[in-house]
Amino acid sequence: MTHFKSGVNTGSASRGPERQWQISEDFVGQRVDNYLIRELNKVPRSLIYRLLRKGAIKRNGKKIKPNDKLELGDTITVRGLIDGISPKDSNAQALSKRHINNLESSIVYEDKDCLVINKPAGVPVHGGTGQNGGLIEQLKIIRPHAKMLTLVHRLDKGTSGCLLVAKKRTAAKHFHEQMVAHEIQKEYDVLVAGVWPKHLKRLTMPLKKNTLKSGERMVCVDSQGQKALTFIEIYQQNTEFSWLKARLKTGRTHQIRVHCASSDYPVLGDDKYATDNSKSISKQNKINRMCLHSSRLGFNTLAGDWIWVESPLDSQMKLWFNLSA
Repeated sequence: MTHFKSGVNTGSASRGPERQWQISEDFVGQRVDNYLIRELNKVPRSLIYRLLRKGAIKRNGKKIKPNDKLELGDTITVRGLIDGISPKDSNAQALSKRHINNLESSIVYEDKDCLVINKPAGVPVHGGTGQNGGLIEQLKIIRPHAKMLTLVHRLDKGTSGCLLVAKKRTAAKHFHEQMVAHEIQKEYDVLVAGVWPKHLKRLTMPLKKNTLKSGERMVCVDSQGQKALTFIEIYQQNTEFSWLKARLKTGRTHQIRVHCASSDYPVLGDDKYATDNSKSISKQNKINRMCLHSSRLGFNTLAGDWIWVESPLDSQMKLWFNLSA
């Protein structure tokens, strides 16, 4: 759950574009250098360490050492020529009127402190290496007067649905405290291959993140991994599909996807954790994106009100999910 921002500084020539991340619970305790090496995987390590020595990389506005450990809510800022970013790549990029209207219509809740957007499948939440721009960068264009726009949690690129974004620092702190306490409620619609067993209602397999030589990130069930808890309810099913309602108690990377796949019922359209059977079913039914949707989000607003926000399935997803009827 990182927050990326690009911009252009008008100071001395040594100052270039800026990147910024806000540290979530997933990265608490990680060394600064290891975190940046992973995030900036196309930037030479020597440059990262040089920027650290020069003080071009700061935590909460202060110089930081490579072996310092990250803490929840830290803001890491990098200034300098990173990844060949230039002014034309910044969040000042123009959006078409149609795209702006689509963004506006995708916002399902908004107050002065936060907004919830129904993220489309296939859209990354933030622009990173290899991305031209993510949802956060686009939101900054249509909400230019927001003090900040930072992710409270993440959704995978292939996952659609409710995404909570804080619009100021006090709100970000308020929501991250709820995240750490597992108070934010997240419910998902999931379409899997096979007939999900009625007795399988609680998935507890610990999960561990791994990075392959190719740089691809995979998650597997591992006894040394982080604790993970997913509650499952069967909504409807037939002999080939199951439409599930999943509720997260923890928010680990790829949690629902790996829990389902490790239970032998992969999420349809999920190529990363697919089996030959789930690939075949997806192909036969022309399912070309992941059938995982964040349908409901419950949280306490900064004003102290508990609310539920819902994001409906789009028309194409409804057709696929109704295959289980």
